[in-house]
Amino acid sequence: MHRLCDFGEQDWLKRVRRWFASADRRLVLGIGDDAAAIDAGRGPVIATTDALIEGVHFRRDWIGARDLGRKTLAVNVSDIAAMGARPLAALLALSVPPSASASDLRDFFLGLRDGARRWDCPLAGGDLTRAPQWSIAITVLGVPSVRRSGRPVIVKRSTARPGQFLYVTGKPGESGAGLVALHRGIASPALVARHNRPEPRVREGELLARICPDLAMLDVSDGIWCDSGRVAEASNCAIEIESASLPVSRALAAFCNSLSIDPLDPVLFGGEDYELLFATAVAPAKIQQAFRRHGLKTAITPIGRVKSGRGRYLLDPSGRRINIADRTFQHFTR
Repeated sequence: MHRLCDFGEQDWLKRVRRWFASADRRLVLGIGDDAAAIDAGRGPVIATTDALIEGVHFRRDWIGARDLGRKTLAVNVSDIAAMGARPLAALLALSVPPSASASDLRDFFLGLRDGARRWDCPLAGGDLTRAPQWSIAITVLGVPSVRRSGRPVIVKRSTARPGQFLYVTGKPGESGAGLVALHRGIASPALVARHNRPEPRVREGELLARICPDLAMLDVSDGIWCDSGRVAEASNCAIEIESASLPVSRALAAFCNSLSIDPLDPVLFGGEDYELLFATAVAPAKIQQAFRRHGLKTAITPIGRVKSGRGRYLLDPSGRRINIADRTFQHFTR
């Protein structure tokens, strides 16, 4: 008898996509992106859902209840941002042990409220039930960006084309380094905060959707290496990542140097950065100028190119392809 670990997460999801691949006029965009787009009659609604399970996605001794509530909303708002959309409302299904303290529940909901106020995404309802450990499922609805023509824009990961630049926002790798610090019991408050308090790039995603007519985008939840591969697969193209162009912050460099870790390891494989990884032919200077004009200080870094072919590749400074092992976390492995 086959087990789920015989297939793996991504192979199983491909099967699910095939089972539900029949056309339905209500689905503007179905399974396969950061979020779905559903025809609501007067325009599309963007919808995404996620689960956070104690012992798998978080440990209670590593993250306070208030940060957990905020992060619960942040990771799904990030999916909305990856579609170039803005959040509308959230629905929460929360399962906790009967022994859960009232103060922890209060702090969790206060953290959720912190995020709701920050990203204008109110909690609209949900469910509360018992379980052996904390188990969180949240759904966020959003509305797409609108270009000057009045046309709504739904950004997908399947529209990358040869000749485009590949970009990433912010400081990838810091969240992964924060997780390493937690595992090893190392005091690194700034990096741990990057892991426990991610900042979804909502305004950045909306702006990119408006100024980049050829945009392909997703959020970096599983590391640049894994997520760039998803863009390449969805777009039937190849992606070349320049190792020398990958951004390494001072905090990340210092932390990795202290542990004799290659800083590119958390940048490529760390995950849970919730930065935006995107492809467009629009030049870096034009994007940076638009960000400044709208008061956005978020860094954007061109890290590679979209090419003809298939797959994704890491290049050394001389342009040669580097053979590396994929160290991305997988939920279902032997």
